[in-house]
Amino acid sequence: MKRKILTGFLFLLTISFTASAQKDAESSTLSFDNAIKEALRNNPELRIRELNYKMSVEQLKESKLQLVPQIYGRYDVRHNIIIPSTLVPVGKFNPSLPPDETVPIKFGTSWYSGAGLFASVSLFDPSIIGDIREKNASVALSELERKITEKDLEYQAGRAYIACLISSEQYDYAVEDTLNSYNQLMETKRRVDGGFLKITDLNQAVLNHNNAVSRLNDAKRIVNDSWKTLAYWMGYPQDQQFNPQLTDSLSVLIERFSTGIKAESDLLSTPELALLKKRTDIDNLRLRNIKYSFLPTVSLSAVYAGDFYNNNLRLSDKDYWFGNSNISLSLKIPITEGISRVKKLSRQKLMVETAGEDLLAELNKKQLELNRNRDNMIFYMKEMSLKDENMKISTSNYKAAFGLFREGRILPSELTGAELSLKQAKFDYLNSVFSFIESVLEFKRITGS
Repeated sequence: MKRKILTGFLFLLTISFTASAQKDAESSTLSFDNAIKEALRNNPELRIRELNYKMSVEQLKESKLQLVPQIYGRYDVRHNIIIPSTLVPVGKFNPSLPPDETVPIKFGTSWYSGAGLFASVSLFDPSIIGDIREKNASVALSELERKITEKDLEYQAGRAYIACLISSEQYDYAVEDTLNSYNQLMETKRRVDGGFLKITDLNQAVLNHNNAVSRLNDAKRIVNDSWKTLAYWMGYPQDQQFNPQLTDSLSVLIERFSTGIKAESDLLSTPELALLKKRTDIDNLRLRNIKYSFLPTVSLSAVYAGDFYNNNLRLSDKDYWFGNSNISLSLKIPITEGISRVKKLSRQKLMVETAGEDLLAELNKKQLELNRNRDNMIFYMKEMSLKDENMKISTSNYKAAFGLFREGRILPSELTGAELSLKQAKFDYLNSVFSFIESVLEFKRITGS
């Protein structure tokens, strides 16, 4: 029995030394805001969103280039191994011959060459205009997706920071609990040796102390896990040593989040609903583009060129070069293409109606989430005050009970009851703090504030 007690005492000394060594090793500091900044700077998911946004911008620029006049130069050299022949109706020109008399005549020369400038520009093309409008909307869509990812990261990094604070507090509580159980064990042993308590009371005190040590080990595990989670959301590698000193305490963050929260919010301006609304706008835009596709297209083209014809390849001889230049205005009216577009138009109308219903459903859902979240913030704010008061009362009760136990005025079971009440009060308080700050972070994430 004495050996177990000595082992417990040495364990407590080891805990104290380890905690002191950790504090000495912590040379870096980390605030709540800096943790979020690091998450936004290092997280790969947000970088992917930013790259997607840049790609959508480039696609928009590429679509706009379709409106730029297309100008190109061209040069050809062709050798006609067999000059093609064409039937000429000579009977039409010579009355002495039958009217249907034809004679094959070769048209062309052995060598042909052509050089020139060609240009074309779309004066009105509904498909190009519609594509530009869709690409422009896609840019806005990518920006909203990036903003949503950013708000999610702020929420997750902030939540991980709070979890580190909470787990550290729980660890401190576990250390205090272990010290209390050790003191109870020593006092129980003293009273057993004095003949005031039974050996079973001492065995129970040993069990209580062992359970306290187990809870302390578990609290240490939770602390390590919370640090790893925070490092993950901040974009740090898991094999890197990460244990800075957190500069924002729970009390500071409670005071910060208890003020400055807007009670109302425009739901349609929240990132998620704004994203859904933008997708609905894109569906309406596509519907309008399909309607515009029934309109004709107008294009303008021009050619300024020269052609070389001769049986001998003498390109430098200007007498065999002949000018070739024209300007043309083209009007294309869709006829049979309109049949498939009618079906496409009907399908797109159904998609627009579906998107509208999705937006309405999501709006109702977000209203419910915000109402619940707002109620949670108010509830947990009140709970923190009550649980804090309960913890102070339970602490006072435990100290009084331990004094009475030392004087032999109460049984070990009564002291154990006061101890359990203190543990539960501490747990309830930390749980209310975490729930309150988490509800505030959730509100900020949903509303985009």
